Formats: sequence, C-alpha cells, structure tokens
Amino acid sequence: MNLKITGRNIDIPETTKEFAEKKVKKLEKILVEIVDAEIIISQERYNYIVDINLNSKVAFLNAKEKGKDIKTALKSAFDLITKQAKKEKEIVKNKKRKKPEQEESLERMDEAQLLVTSESYTLKPINIKEAIVMLNNSPDGVFAFNNIDSGHFSVIFKKGAKEIGIIEFKG
Repeated sequence: MNLKITGRNIDIPETTKEFAEKKVKKLEKILVEIVDAEIIISQERYNYIVDINLNSKVAFLNAKEKGKDIKTALKSAFDLITKQAKKEKEIVKNKKRKKPEQEESLERMDEAQLLVTSESYTLKPINIKEAIVMLNNSPDGVFAFNNIDSGHFSVIFKKGAKEIGIIEFKG
C-alpha cells in the first residue's frame, strides 16, 4: 500500500502522521487490499481541511472534512471513510450471496405456483381458421387443438396485438 500524506502550505507534525497511519491500517481490516491512500491537509484561515482519497481493489473512497484543529478534522474524515468502507464491504458481501440464494429459492418454489391450468383446448380435429376463432374467444391467449390439415397436435398463441404463432407437435 502506498500512503502519501501531504501538507499544503503547512508543516504536519510527526504525531499527526503516525495517527493517520494507524487509522489507515484500521481501514485495511475493513477494506481488503488498499492500493493507494492519499491524505491532503491544508489550512484556511482558522480551519484545517483534510481530504482523504483511498483506492482499493473494491472501491474508490473520498472524504473531505473541516475542523478547528488537525486531529478533529482527521477524525471526522476517517469516520466518513470508515462508514463508506463498511458500506462497500456490505455491497460486496451481498453480491456474493445473491447468486446461490436465487437458485435455492427457485428450487424451493412449489410446483403449483409455477403451473397455470387452462381449459382452452379441443380434442375434436379442426382446421387453423377455426382454431383462430376459438383463440380469439379464449381469455388465455393460447389454444390447443388437433390440426385436421396436418393430423398433428398443435398450439396457437397470441404474439402481441396482431400476430399469432403456431407450434405443431410432430411425432
């Protein structure tokens, strides 16, 4: 991990640098594999401004905070970064968990939930024109019949507003 602590127009005391290093090491426990960490500290009149940029393999995090002294600004900026890191870690966990849960939920579904029964069929042989009339009278949008022209069992169905599809079972 590359840690860079920069002071813009101010000198940063060693104790502050050590404090920042400890905080970044604590963040490494939450966010695995931090690649770069950059801390920029500047002063505007009576306030100190701390800008933290963390780049890990999981996410890029940024926090900017103001405070009356350097430690206060650092603490509040690290609190923000910690919240962001925990949120990113949770997102990664949830992405890993979802795939198996979705497969299990499909396996657990009751077959009755998946099956929809329909009374839209006839065993009497009819031609396609008669089947289309029956389909238009059917509330389901699907009609099964014995095709008198081909001698096969067939299913016709509505494809949108104007189109009708047909499936013939040969064999």
